[in-house]
Amino acid sequence: MNPDMDAIYILSPEPHIIECLMADFERRRYRKTYLVWIALLHPQMRRRIDSSRHAQEQLAGFETLSVDYFPRESHLITFRDPWSFPILFHPACNDLVRDHMQLLAQKVSYLPEFFQESTSDYI
Repeated sequence: MNPDMDAIYILSPEPHIIECLMADFERRRYRKTYLVWIALLHPQMRRRIDSSRHAQEQLAGFETLSVDYFPRESHLITFRDPWSFPILFHPACNDLVRDHMQLLAQKVSYLPEFFQESTSDYI
């Protein structure tokens, strides 16, 4: 417990992560909390945070970064999306390809910007 300290959480939007976060809010673990999500938070999970009195008293910031990727080699990443291949290559999914490509393009275009900002203080 650090009631005089602010905290920055970098989180994956998973149900068990929300459970742990809500427990921290209820225990008033920190004075103020900044949440940084590495992918979009499901609306139902967001409503749970928004409807919590403890969370609202302690929340100081809420950001979503599209950095849900996994490095494979020095210049190769994967998004580990099991639906990407079927969406892109199955004829029955043709109506989904455009939105999926936009999402992939957003993720890929965000990476250089993210690394530029996050490493500029250390270079």
